Formats: sequence, C-alpha cells, structure tokens
Amino acid sequence: MARKDDFTGTLMHCIVCTKPIPPTRRKDAVTCSTECSKARKNFWRSQQDMVECRYCFRPSTPEERARYIKWRWAEKKAEKEATHATDTGSV
Repeated sequence: MARKDDFTGTLMHCIVCTKPIPPTRRKDAVTCSTECSKARKNFWRSQQDMVECRYCFRPSTPEERARYIKWRWAEKKAEKEATHATDTGSV
C-alpha cells in the first residue's frame, strides 16, 4: 500500500471540503482540520445508524427510533403521574 511519503510533491486534498491538507497534519490524514474530521465522523455515524444501533448492534431504522422515543416519553409521563398521585394521596 502506498504511503504519503511515496507521493512527495503531490498535494493531498481533504475528502470533506477539498482544501489542501496542511503539512502539519499527520501523514495518513484524509481531512484538513478537526472540523472536517468531526463532519466525516458524524456522516459515517449517521450512515451506520441507518443500518444498526451503534451501541447494541440491533437493526435500527428511523421508524424504530421514533417509536422508541414515543414509548420513552409515554413511560416517563406515566411515571411522573404515578409519582404525583402518590404525593397527593390519591391512588
């Protein structure tokens, strides 16, 4: 596999914004700045999250996530109402 050292004199460009990669970046850098690195990481995370959850590796779709969020809100609301009913004495 070719390394950046093999391309001395060749100008490397950022894969996010296409600006030249400064010589102060590490040899195998593919981005020009930390902002571009974060943008690239967030892009790949969003791609991965469309396929499976990055935490539990179960299938994950936008519909499943929306259903989960709705369920969590309903659960929190029920918990809050139960706590409120216990505080006021009406069970």
